[in-house]
Amino acid sequence: MLFNEELKKFCEESGVSEYQITDIWTIKYKKEDYQTVHNHRSHGYSGILYVEYDEKVHKPTVFVGPWNDPVSDTTQLAFAPDAKEGVMYIVPSVLLHYAQSNASNKERVVTSWDMLVR
Repeated sequence: MLFNEELKKFCEESGVSEYQITDIWTIKYKKEDYQTVHNHRSHGYSGILYVEYDEKVHKPTVFVGPWNDPVSDTTQLAFAPDAKEGVMYIVPSVLLHYAQSNASNKERVVTSWDMLVR
């Protein structure tokens, strides 16, 4: 499998003994394409790999914090840190997230997947 070493490392670091990829897809964001706020399920993990990503013109996936800031009581938004082409992120599937509109003529391409774990 293409991501075998990376997923093996994820399992070691997170204490997961087994994983099963239940769905995988690739999305090409052309100019003005975006994704609305969504999650994938209430259990398991989801991954995103930035396949074609120009950090000069593209914006990373935005993850919505699952709780409000305890001081300001506002919703916490966090951009994926240092998103770069070839970088993979794995997050709990329940985490709300979205992709902002692609303002560039350059396509932003990501491959994503859902996986169940034990």
